[in-house]
Amino acid sequence: MESIGLTQLWTVAGVLAGFQAGALIWRINREIAMESVDERTWLTLPDAIATVSFFVLGVGVFLVPLSHTISTESVAKLLGTSIVVFATYPFVLAGHYNLYCSWGKKLRRDRVTKQEWVAFAIAKLLIVGGVLWIWI
Repeated sequence: MESIGLTQLWTVAGVLAGFQAGALIWRINREIAMESVDERTWLTLPDAIATVSFFVLGVGVFLVPLSHTISTESVAKLLGTSIVVFATYPFVLAGHYNLYCSWGKKLRRDRVTKQEWVAFAIAKLLIVGGVLWIWI
C-alpha cells in the first residue's frame, strides 16, 4: 500500500486554502458593496466557520509540521478536520441569505437570521460528528 506524504497533503491543503480565501474575499467584497449603499455591515457565522477552517489549515497543516515533529497521519487528520469544517460553510451561508424557504424573511437585514441559526446548529452537529469520526 502506498503511503501519503507531507508534499501531497500540502498540495491538497493549498487548493483548500484557495477556496477558503476566495470565500472570505467574496464575503468581504459583499460587505464593502453593502456599505457603499449605506447598509449595515458585519461578518457572519459562515465567515467565522471559514476563518476557523482556514486557521486549522494554516496552523495545523502548514506551520506545525515546519516547526515541530508531527506525524503525517496527524497532519492528514488536521486537513480532514479543516475540510469538514469548511464543507458546512455554503449551507450556513445559504441560511444567512434566507435561501431555504420564505420562513423568517423580513424587510430588514438581521445580523443572524433564523435560517442561519438552524443551519449553524445542524452544521455544529455535522462538524462534531465528522471530527470525532476522523480522530477516533
